[in-house]
Amino acid sequence: MQVVLGLSIDRDGRPIGFEVFPGNTFEGTTLVTVLQKLQKHFKLGHVVIVADKGLNSKLNLKAIKDAGFDYIISCRVKSLAQKIQQQILS
Repeated sequence: MQVVLGLSIDRDGRPIGFEVFPGNTFEGTTLVTVLQKLQKHFKLGHVVIVADKGLNSKLNLKAIKDAGFDYIISCRVKSLAQKIQQQILS
């Protein structure tokens, strides 16, 4: 049996919670729900999601912003619009 384990950590890398999902669950669909639970349970203020490019889709980023969170998510510079590439590389 395969499962997806969502592990939440604090700013020092210590585990503070987890969620278990079916093995065929895409992580992008679980993130906002888990963060809302953590926000309520720990009375979090400003939440900034730091993630790899696996969460970098318009739908995920919209869901993150709609939930009131901010994000820092990696992406490939080559896949960005030429204008943005030039700004980054200058």
